[in-house]
Amino acid sequence: MLERQSQLRGELDRARAFNVQVAQRLKRETGVRPAAIMTGLARRVDTSWLWLTDVAMDLSGQFVLQGRTLEPKRLPEWLAQLSAEPAFKGVTFTYLDVLREDSAPSHQFVISSIPPVEEARQ
Repeated sequence: MLERQSQLRGELDRARAFNVQVAQRLKRETGVRPAAIMTGLARRVDTSWLWLTDVAMDLSGQFVLQGRTLEPKRLPEWLAQLSAEPAFKGVTFTYLDVLREDSAPSHQFVISSIPPVEEARQ
């Protein structure tokens, strides 16, 4: 039991160290701290109509946001508000896709600062 706890503690320490390295590299490469990104999103997400399910950012500062919404027509307005956040200054979202599932009251969406690979090749 103690051996397993020690092993898990070591894995957790390595994961924490890796997360710190990634955060430091992201800050160095893009000038943005991951915490600032999450804070900006938290300030701008109104959970009465919008839920984020995935947030991704690469080291070049490109974003992909995925989620669900009850009001897809409000997404462009939300993106304009998000652009006012310091962590999103200079980010231009160029791709928006909204999908409605027949039985779901909400719509899935993908918003990206880069076009999907299949569109980029055309």
